[in-house]
Amino acid sequence: MRVEPFSVVSPDELDDRRRQLRRQRGFHRLKGVARLLAIAALTTGAIALIRQPGWTLRDSSAIDVSGNRWLPDDTVRALLDLDYPQSLLHLDPNALAQRLSTSETISDARIARELLPPGLSVWVQERQPVAIAYPANTPVVSGSVALPSRTRFDDRLGLIDASGQWMTYKDYVERPQMPPLPTLATLGDYDDYKHRWTEVYAELSRSSVAIAQIDWRDARNVILSTEIGTVHLGAIGARLPEQIVALDRLRNLPQQVGADRILYIDLSDPRAPYIQVPKSPPAPSADPEGQS
Repeated sequence: MRVEPFSVVSPDELDDRRRQLRRQRGFHRLKGVARLLAIAALTTGAIALIRQPGWTLRDSSAIDVSGNRWLPDDTVRALLDLDYPQSLLHLDPNALAQRLSTSETISDARIARELLPPGLSVWVQERQPVAIAYPANTPVVSGSVALPSRTRFDDRLGLIDASGQWMTYKDYVERPQMPPLPTLATLGDYDDYKHRWTEVYAELSRSSVAIAQIDWRDARNVILSTEIGTVHLGAIGARLPEQIVALDRLRNLPQQVGADRILYIDLSDPRAPYIQVPKSPPAPSADPEGQS
């Protein structure tokens, strides 16, 4: 085996290499310091720039609102509840968006600062009510309730969206340019059924049978007013999807037996629907005195 001879490095060459390494380390240190100084200068300059009076919201006109179809821009701005003048640096866009999202009329919001020119960009998604919620003491005539006069409101009268968010009826209808009121009505104390609303509404929305009212006043027997008649569901539970399927199968029932022959449909057991019809009047008895 051949062994390569060791190269011999002179002391002068070692000194040159050490000086080169020191110069390289010094250059890297200088480069790192220069980078830190540049970042610090930019940060300081940006903060100083933002702190200038020009980076202040003087009034609500600096807030650009988009996404709204019914709520006026000024209504959305008012919901932000800002005091003016307001420094952009002190605003928390996420907190402001959360504030809007918890309001009765807005379901989602996104907010961003705008530096040139200084302002706020606000995008909102409005809540769409799907039902009018009547209190349990609302008078019922022929199985349905009537829309109250706008001049007299019950404090417990409201509107509900698909997620169960409550909206005050009076505040909603008095806003300009709001969408038409929903045709679905609910009857009962909302606190008693709000924990089930999202699930129940989702299932009822899948039905091909139009539903006008949900009567929750007796939790043991929830009653629907539908285009094919009154439907008794019993207590709301795991069978609700089956009950909706059974309801859809009965959508031609009025044509088969006559709408005036249906008092109510009992779907408490969806596998064995029961149809209550009027009792037949008793046959007239013969009058002996009238016989010849």
